Amino acid sequence: MEARLLEITDLLWPVDSGGAPVPALKADVVNALRGRGQCGAARIVSAIPAAEGILDPAYVDALGLRVHRELQRLGEELQLGRRVAALLRPVVEAVRAGGAG
Repeated sequence: MEARLLEITDLLWPVDSGGAPVPALKADVVNALRGRGQCGAARIVSAIPAAEGILDPAYVDALGLRVHRELQRLGEELQLGRRVAALLRPVVEAVRAGGAG
């Protein structure tokens, strides 16, 4: 079974076993991504500023907000949820009309 690809954002805000935030170690994040063959993602993280091996938390937070805003903008512009629902509605109705045969 192939290993699941990692999301960069899942690695930028690590927490301890109790859910408290802990510093994101740049080498750990880069190595985790490279270990899954995600060299492009590792290059992106390599470009994030760090001090003493710890990713700059202010930079990471600002990056997270920029990414979130862009995804929100794209979601509003593309209306994918509405479009997918419109495409699937006839299929779901046809399945329901056919019953559990």
